[in-house]
Amino acid sequence: MKNIVTLKIKGMACTGCAGAIQRALSAADGVEHAEVDFAKKKAFVTTATRDKAALIKLVQAAGYDAN
Repeated sequence: MKNIVTLKIKGMACTGCAGAIQRALSAADGVEHAEVDFAKKKAFVTTATRDKAALIKLVQAAGYDAN
């Protein structure tokens, strides 16, 4: 079953930041697709799990904050 988890991203200053977050999320196990929208300051992650906390940790490891 696919789940779409939406994260509010904090700390992005440019589209390059969005790309870094997208790459970090996309590389995670269980993530089928990740899209980061710089203008909306949100990430949309299609995943087999609903583990939002794990996704937030990935964003934090990339140097940004999420909730």
